Amino acid sequence: MRIAYPSVFTGFSCLAGDCPLTCCIGWSVEIDSDSLKRYQKLAGKEGEVVRSHLVKDEDAYSFTVTPEGHCWFLDRDGLCRMQKELGADALCETCRYFPRISWNVGCYLQFSMDLACPEACRMAFTRPLSFLGEEQEGGTPLRREGKKELAEILDRRGRLIAVLQRPSTVRRIVTDGREDTHLASIVADCTRKSRVGFLTPARIRQLHRGSDSYWQGHEAQLEPWFTTLGSLLLFRYGCMAWYGMPWGRIVRFVRRAMRMTYLLLLHQQRDTEVLDVDAMVAASVLFARRIEHVEQNMHLMIAK
Repeated sequence: MRIAYPSVFTGFSCLAGDCPLTCCIGWSVEIDSDSLKRYQKLAGKEGEVVRSHLVKDEDAYSFTVTPEGHCWFLDRDGLCRMQKELGADALCETCRYFPRISWNVGCYLQFSMDLACPEACRMAFTRPLSFLGEEQEGGTPLRREGKKELAEILDRRGRLIAVLQRPSTVRRIVTDGREDTHLASIVADCTRKSRVGFLTPARIRQLHRGSDSYWQGHEAQLEPWFTTLGSLLLFRYGCMAWYGMPWGRIVRFVRRAMRMTYLLLLHQQRDTEVLDVDAMVAASVLFARRIEHVEQNMHLMIAK
C-alpha cells in the first residue's frame, strides 16, 4: 500500500485545554453508528448522562449544544468530561480523529489535516511543505481500469500542485478580484444569521480596491503561505475527481478559497499593521469553519 501525506503535519498533537479555538465550540458533534451503539449500551449513571445529551435530527445523532454554542461535555478547563471520566476510547470518531482526514482507495491511502484546527494551521504555515510517501503492506488491489484512473488523478493533481509553486501563479490567483461579486454573495448567504467577526458584501467591495497594493507590499510573506494553502487544498480535494467531480470545479474551488482567505486576511488587518503568521492562521481557520464546513456555502464555492 502506498501512503501519502503532507510533511507539515508530521508530529501533530492536539493542544487540548490550551487550544485558542477549541473544536468543541461552534459545531454540533455528529456521532457515528458504532459509537452510538456503545452509548446506548453504556451502563450505570455514566450511561444515563451520555444518553440524556444525545440529540436526534432525522437519522443522525449529535451531542447537546449549550446556549453558549459549545458541546455539553466541554468542561471549564477546556477538556472533555467524557474523556476524563470514561477514557479516550469512549469518544466518537469525530472527536477521536479530528482534525485528521484520510482517503483510501485500493492500495492508496492519503492523510491530511483540516485547517479548521488552529494548531494544524500553524504547523502548515510555519514549516516547509513537501508531500511524502511510503510503502506498507495491506490494501486491496484495484482492477486495471481503476489503477489507471487513480494514476491519472494523482498525476494530474501533482502537476497542478507543481504549477502552484510558481510565485506568478499564486499572485495571479490571490489578487484576481474578478469574482469578488460572486464571493460577496457567498458571504451574504453564510452570514445571514450572524455577521460577528466575518465579512460583509460591502466590506469585500472595499477590500477589493486595496487588494493588489497590499500584496505588493507583503509578497515575501504572503506568497509562501498561499502556495502552501493552495497546495494543501489541491492535495485534499483532488481525490474528489475519483467520484466524478470535474477538475474544473475542483480547481475553481481552490482558486476561490485562496482569494476568499486573502480577503479575510485583509479584513483582519484593518486593526493592525503587523502581518504575522497569527493573522494567516486566523483567516484560514475562519474560512474553514464558516464556509468550508457549511454544506450550502461549499456548494456556492464550487458552483459556476
